[in-house]
Amino acid sequence: MDSFVKPSSCFGGINCDIGYLGFYQDYFANAKQVYAIKGGPGTGKSHLMRRFAARAVELGERPLLIHCGSDAESLDGVYLPDRRIGILDGTSPHRFEPDLAGVDGELIDLGRFWDRARLLAQEEGIRRLAEEKKERYGTVYRLFGAMRRLRLEMRDRLERMLDLEKLDKAARRTVEALRGEGALCVRQKSAIGMGGEVTLPDEICVQIGVRDEYGLGGRYLEALRGWAERRGIACLISYHPIYHDELRCLSFPGSGIRYTAAPTPAVTRNVHMRRFRDHDAFLGARSEWRELARLCDGMEEQAHGCFAEIRRAHFGLESIYTAAMDFSSLDRFEERTVEAILAKENRPAAGCEAGMH
Repeated sequence: MDSFVKPSSCFGGINCDIGYLGFYQDYFANAKQVYAIKGGPGTGKSHLMRRFAARAVELGERPLLIHCGSDAESLDGVYLPDRRIGILDGTSPHRFEPDLAGVDGELIDLGRFWDRARLLAQEEGIRRLAEEKKERYGTVYRLFGAMRRLRLEMRDRLERMLDLEKLDKAARRTVEALRGEGALCVRQKSAIGMGGEVTLPDEICVQIGVRDEYGLGGRYLEALRGWAERRGIACLISYHPIYHDELRCLSFPGSGIRYTAAPTPAVTRNVHMRRFRDHDAFLGARSEWRELARLCDGMEEQAHGCFAEIRRAHFGLESIYTAAMDFSSLDRFEERTVEAILAKENRPAAGCEAGMH
């Protein structure tokens, strides 16, 4: 995609305290046509989507690249906002089926290019690796859930020590200076997966950090979001990669400003939460907060160990499926399919119907 057209990017979902949380419903809410790809790991789903995005860029489109929350190197989807069409991975954990198959969406089946006999010969290994992935993901979600319960208990106590009226007034003044009418929508920028925590680049040039050693920066972002919604200011929302209901970043594209509560971003300037808190009360809670943080850090380290095992199982599955694929035929199919989707009438070309159901 070496072009002057620069795609934007986000994550399709996150592995968090309530399990896997996907954002397809946000990214494809206005789509008039969605193509859902079906196939196993390593069968070419991400490659097909990258090919689709590259061709769209050649045609002057600015696609939204939707990355996999477990593997940032892979794509979960691509959306073209000007055409209101998209293509996505429709397999677990983000299963997707068109509401009106053949009308508002199509299924693209890559299973027609694998040798089923070779897969059946590896059935025991496939089942074992798939079960290992499922079990390790379950452990990750339980660890993240335990972290959230500890964090919520302490956070509720600390928020009662904040001057919320002063905080709300500061947020209102900030939003009154912002430009750009529009709605609030999700653009998830951070996720934790097989490669650890990954934050995707942001096109916004002015980065403002919301600093707080007690983890309360999201509270200020909540106030900003509330006032942005009241005033109809366009705002892009990104959540904490572990705590699903806690804001991590807010971007205001109309003003070219991004507020982030991430711990170590490169920022233009900072807003510090100490402006809004009872200093003496927080000092009394410092030792307890540090102990809680130590416990959460230990559980997060265990989760990263689970992700290492998930990675091993995942790429083990990929190697099995990859060995069973007819990539030569798949390559020709991909080329036809991409051209068909991007054709003016937005219908599958005559040579593609056999692979779409």
